[in-house]
Amino acid sequence: MENSNHKQVLTTRLVEMSILAGCSYVLMFLFIGVGSSLISSLVLIWSYYLGERAFSFTSGLKKTTLVILTMAISLMIVMSTINWLGVIPLYMNLMNMKLGFPLSTVILFGAVPFNLIKGVVVGGVFYAIKGSFLPRLKLR
Repeated sequence: MENSNHKQVLTTRLVEMSILAGCSYVLMFLFIGVGSSLISSLVLIWSYYLGERAFSFTSGLKKTTLVILTMAISLMIVMSTINWLGVIPLYMNLMNMKLGFPLSTVILFGAVPFNLIKGVVVGGVFYAIKGSFLPRLKLR
């Protein structure tokens, strides 16, 4: 009877430890992803602000294009660097993964094009809808 009780306690402990380990992996993935998303959002906002100020000498489509390109290039530089230094190595360590090619190749052919495209798309969408929501954000 005592042996059966001991096995039940061990099984319960094993299940508890497995659940905690699973939760810790989920939390790590969540924090890495949310942190990356926060940084990319801040970079886009900051580069929009700087682009609007830097290209105040022009207007219209030319200004819009220059600001969107500023947003895309700054997002590409910052997020590629963060992916290279932290995000991808953290994910690889969490998943015990090894690459068969250099990390710089992943960054150059994966992160750089992705972040350029993301910067152009997000910048374009932002410019398309900014006229309707920016006036609502201004203090009266």
